[in-house]
Amino acid sequence: MKDRNRLPGMPERKMKNHRRKPVRIFVLLVSALMLTLGGSPHIEPLNGTLHLGPPAAAAEELPVDSVIPHFADRFYLRNMAPELQRDAAAIYQGIAAFEDEIELPDKLDSGSIERIISALRYDCPELFQVNFSGRYSMKTRNGEVHAVRIPYGMGKGEYDRKLAQCREILAQLARNAEGIGREEAERYVYECLTDWITYSTDAPHCANASGALLGRAAKCDGISLAMKWAMEELGIPAFVISGQDPGDPSGHAWNCVQIDGIWYDVDLTNDSATAGRSMKIYPAYNVRREWMTRLYPVFPDIAAYYNIPASDRMDRSFHNFWRMDTRDFSHERKCAIPPFFEHTFAFLLFCVIIILRRQRTDAAGTDH
Repeated sequence: MKDRNRLPGMPERKMKNHRRKPVRIFVLLVSALMLTLGGSPHIEPLNGTLHLGPPAAAAEELPVDSVIPHFADRFYLRNMAPELQRDAAAIYQGIAAFEDEIELPDKLDSGSIERIISALRYDCPELFQVNFSGRYSMKTRNGEVHAVRIPYGMGKGEYDRKLAQCREILAQLARNAEGIGREEAERYVYECLTDWITYSTDAPHCANASGALLGRAAKCDGISLAMKWAMEELGIPAFVISGQDPGDPSGHAWNCVQIDGIWYDVDLTNDSATAGRSMKIYPAYNVRREWMTRLYPVFPDIAAYYNIPASDRMDRSFHNFWRMDTRDFSHERKCAIPPFFEHTFAFLLFCVIIILRRQRTDAAGTDH
């Protein structure tokens, strides 16, 4: 039998009809069985061909919130664009694994990488194995960054040991703060950390939380990161904010803490022990932003890329004499000052703060 579908010049196929019938019957039986058991097969054209079976599953995005702990409370990372969050999660995973070179899922510009590194530094106090003060390098191709190399300040064994110790300290703080309100818990942590940490700009790991919690000596970066980490463990929203005096190369970092839906600025560094200070004056405890930015305007990069929540209340300031309650802190005494003297006292206190800060800056001769 001649093959009617044969093209000119193609050899004639030698096949008899009785050999085709069993094949056709077998195909019909298989098709009927598939219709009976699984419904109609899915047929989807792709590049001019037909594929039998279910549609291909879309590629799953990196689960950022499962990679980075406390992601919902990490202000800078949470407010990034989704593609930057994916790369931040990839870098976080690479840092946790102590990878020398970390590949990125997206190709980004160097400015985006700098924002991610800065966000990881201030949002993730547990990443103290990284020397964020050191230089990290970026591998580029056609002007796009496809990998980064992170400088580490300690090995994995040392990091694992110190991480366990930090978590134990924070767990103890959380246990001691059980059963009290958020405002009282914040005050408790403030008292503990300012009693525990001595201000230092040259102690080992003074710029990260491990130097503050374990070495008990840190500068403003380490102190504010320790406070942020403790607030996370207590379930209190908080983040680190930083600024710099335009006329002074020294910068500063402090915290912004949310109590009952209201944000307040808190600066533990001002009450941390130093060689020339042995008492606390609570100069920047739950104050409005202006109280801090008079000396340290927020860095332009932070103000440009993030919608920093406003902090404009003083009702929970330590020196708000109308609602001050000290029943849980026996070393303090209650005070009540007439309204006439309130602004005068605040002005004098502000002058004292400026004098103390200038003296400390002159004595240290280095950045906070």
